[in-house]
This record gives sequence, C-alpha cells and structure tokens, in this order.
Amino acid sequence: MQRGRSLNTVVYKPIVRGSGA
Repeated sequence: MQRGRSLNTVVYKPIVRGSGA
C-alpha cells in the first residue's frame, strides 16, 4: 500500500499537471 501510494503521488501529480497544462 505504501509503495503504491508513493508512486501514485509522484507519478500522478506530474501526469495530471503535464496533461492538464
């Protein structure tokens, strides 16, 4: 759970920001 959360936070943030931007 910790590994998925860390990856989701670091990969989800840049993906949504880059795609949204």
